[in-house]
Amino acid sequence: MEDILEEQRIRHAKIFEALGMSIIEIHLGKELLCIADKEQDKNIMKEIATLRLNFDKEFGIVVPKIGIKEKPLLLQNQYIIKYRDITRINNFVEEAKMKNKESINELINAVIRDLKTVLKKQT
Repeated sequence: MEDILEEQRIRHAKIFEALGMSIIEIHLGKELLCIADKEQDKNIMKEIATLRLNFDKEFGIVVPKIGIKEKPLLLQNQYIIKYRDITRINNFVEEAKMKNKESINELINAVIRDLKTVLKKQT
């Protein structure tokens, strides 16, 4: 029975991806785009890739593609995590935490923790 449910989850994830949609999305305010900078040693995309692998190994769940978008309507220091287009996390970051590499790493860790919370609630 679990194999059937997992196959259905995978099919649904593939359908969403084929349509160019993300089941899970992270929306970032302008000042938080620094966490998605591919030039940094640590960035949100690398951490999400690791998270997806770990969830598969730990829980046997395939985490679908996670979209990351800049949202001009958000406050500059705000981020939102959506699951199936419903806001699950809505957080703000102190401006001081966006100034140096160490602070940016802490911010990435905080977003990943929030993302794990959302994923665990959906399983």
